[in-house]
Amino acid sequence: MWGMSYGGKVGRYLAAQSERVARFVLMGTPLGLGVSGKPRQDAIDFCSHWPPIMQAQRDGTLNLDSLSKNDRDVLQRLNVPVMLGWVRAMLDWPTVEPADFRCPTLWLIGSEDQRAMANLKEYEQALQGSKVQVHIAKGMGHEQVFDEVDRVFPITLAFTQS
Repeated sequence: MWGMSYGGKVGRYLAAQSERVARFVLMGTPLGLGVSGKPRQDAIDFCSHWPPIMQAQRDGTLNLDSLSKNDRDVLQRLNVPVMLGWVRAMLDWPTVEPADFRCPTLWLIGSEDQRAMANLKEYEQALQGSKVQVHIAKGMGHEQVFDEVDRVFPITLAFTQS
C-alpha cells in the first residue's frame, strides 16, 4: 500500500492496525497525531467557518457576493461538505508512532519538505528498532515526492519487492 499526504495519513492507520498490509510506503506524511500544530488550527478554523455557509447554500439563502473572493474560489474548486467530513474526522485520529506499524514501512520524505523533516527529527530515537526505514529524497518538496515519478518510483519499487 502507498499513501501520499492525506492518503498517507489514512494509510498509516491501516498499516498500524491491519495484518493485511504487507508493506507500506508513507510519502510526505508526518507521524504523530492525525493533524497537529498550525494545520490543526487551520482544520479547526475550517470546521467552524464553513458549516453556516453550507447551511445557507442548502437553504437557498446564500448570497455569493457576501463571501470573500477566497471563499468563492474554495466553493468553486472544492467539495466543501466532503472536506468538512474528512477534516473533522482527522481532528479525532489518534497518534501513530513508529512502533505501531505492523509491517515494513518506507517513510519517504523530500529534503525540502520542512514539516516532514522536522517531524523526522522528533522521531529519530523512536525509529530505531521499528519497522520503519527512512529515505530522504534530496532536493524534493512535499509535492515532488509524488510528482517526480522517475526519481521516486525505483526507490519505492525496490522497497515493495524486497
